Amino acid sequence: MRDKAQELQAAAERAGDPEEQKRLREKARRLKSQSEQESGMASGDIYPAD
Repeated sequence: MRDKAQELQAAAERAGDPEEQKRLREKARRLKSQSEQESGMASGDIYPAD
């Protein structure tokens, strides 16, 4: 999931359309956040990192 977020971030940097860049960056941010939350839950950390 983290790899997919990095791919989306790279695609956002290549995109010519500002709206497409914004959409891809937001999607990458959500995937990265979700990945970090799942990682924290798997490690037994009950408090999400901010």
